[in-house]
Amino acid sequence: MFPIEYFIGLILIGICAGFASGLLGVGGGFLIVPLQYFLLKYIGVEPDLAILISFGTSLAIIIPTSLSGAYRHTRTMDNIIKPGIRLGIFGIIGGALGGFSASMLPSRVLEIIFGLLLLFVTVNNIVNINKEKEDAKIPFNWITAGIIGLLVGFSSGLLGVGGGIFLIAILTALLGFSMIEAIATSSIFISLTAIGGFL
Repeated sequence: MFPIEYFIGLILIGICAGFASGLLGVGGGFLIVPLQYFLLKYIGVEPDLAILISFGTSLAIIIPTSLSGAYRHTRTMDNIIKPGIRLGIFGIIGGALGGFSASMLPSRVLEIIFGLLLLFVTVNNIVNINKEKEDAKIPFNWITAGIIGLLVGFSSGLLGVGGGIFLIAILTALLGFSMIEAIATSSIFISLTAIGGFL
């Protein structure tokens, strides 16, 4: 029997993740995974199992929250649908490969990798604060969509995150997307990628 504080914790985590998804174009996994992991450990779940439950649950939550964000964004920007779907097709494959890899690795390795992810998020947000739109450094085509989709999708499945934190940085720094375009495109991408990682 789970204690009542476990269910209260899950509700609060869900609210925070949903808010982050709609506002920032990310799935909220960078919040869901560590918070749920510590919550599961608190109620006595073994770390190896707790980390995998956190990853899987995170990806399951990301699917509906990112779909909700994607729907809102596509109502105001129709130019994001094609790049979002292109990236998402390859993201599903990468997500499935990443999820399989996560199930093979020990929890301590996954904890370290996730810690590095959070460090990347922090540094990236500091570097890109108030950053202006840049010109595209590489063209956006099926080849670049395939490479980016697979790599970001793999990280999504491996770490239980939607991958938006990586994709937004790539879209703005390399492909010349504005921040709002990158956030909106990311919301479509992660709704597809999370399916592969969850499965």
